Amino acid sequence: GPELISPDMFRTFALPYERRIADASHALGLPYFLHICGNTEPIIDAMLESGSDGLELDYRTSPQLAHDKMRDRAVFIGNIDPSGVLALGTPELVEQKTRELLTVFADTPRFIL
Repeated sequence: GPELISPDMFRTFALPYERRIADASHALGLPYFLHICGNTEPIIDAMLESGSDGLELDYRTSPQLAHDKMRDRAVFIGNIDPSGVLALGTPELVEQKTRELLTVFADTPRFIL
């Protein structure tokens, strides 16, 4: 992800292979979902260019930005903080974060929590 390589490096060294994997999955009639850790805001557009049917985005990525870019293009999967919220947070915090995501994605069926 962008915390390890630049967006240009992602486009050059990772995106072509992500496309090949997505194409191979689709050739078999299978969906392809892409997960990249960290804040993927600088590369969401490139991730969508991979041909992925869905993006599983880290909690560091803005759900609203992801919604706006992905709305009619791919399924959004995520993105509650697995350690700070799910493992260590209170039930109230988990509910709050869940409701926030449900509010952002209320207008699309392309959402998996």
